[in-house]
Amino acid sequence: MERATLRLLANGGMNVSRAAEILGCSRKTVYDRIRTITNKTGLDPTNFWDLHELLTERREDEEV
Repeated sequence: MERATLRLLANGGMNVSRAAEILGCSRKTVYDRIRTITNKTGLDPTNFWDLHELLTERREDEEV
């Protein structure tokens, strides 16, 4: 689920509202997922470079 959130966040220009709409959930849910990802990885998906790293260099880590 977090991987889908990351991809939609990136594809939607890092727009949480757009990601929430596509996922069919609230913005709060997306922010909760972002917080979970940050807690697991130490990287913040709302930061462009952290999001880039999460989507490219951590591909083998399917928990995210």
